[in-house]
Amino acid sequence: MLEEKANIWEYLGKIPICIPTNGFVKSDGRLVMGRGLAQQARDKFKDLDLIWGKTVARYGNLPIPLISYNRGFELFELISFPVKPVMGQNVLSRFKKNINQGAGDEYPGWMCKADLEIIKKSCRSLLVLMEFYSLDKVVMPRVGCGNGELQWQDVKPVIEEILRDKVIVVDKIGGK
Repeated sequence: MLEEKANIWEYLGKIPICIPTNGFVKSDGRLVMGRGLAQQARDKFKDLDLIWGKTVARYGNLPIPLISYNRGFELFELISFPVKPVMGQNVLSRFKKNINQGAGDEYPGWMCKADLEIIKKSCRSLLVLMEFYSLDKVVMPRVGCGNGELQWQDVKPVIEEILRDKVIVVDKIGGK
């Protein structure tokens, strides 16, 4: 794993960018992508939330590539990288004070903290996807550590162990 201080959008068109996502699909079929890098990606790529929302609804909360074509060549622009559940109980701190949590209450994934087990599963699924499409490297932010409220010292060993030399982690997601 290589860590860099860079704007993640500088990699666009060079190597695929992993976008941290949750698995919650709204009633209009769009994946919730309302904060951080997910929001920036949604704003840059028309109907990305709808494309990924329909795919998550059909196949589940797994890494999903966004493939574009240029002169007959496949370009892998983005890959969704689930860090949160579809529904869950481990609610973000900013929502805890505004809701009355009862035992067993479930909340939409976008309201939940990132889950280390989901990140592990996403890393393993990403490896399969990379092998299938012959991708050598991907770039990602410190997944789960922004709006997911995890600590990088907890996430980093998981990313390192599974993705090894196939990932560049940047500490800056950039601007719109």
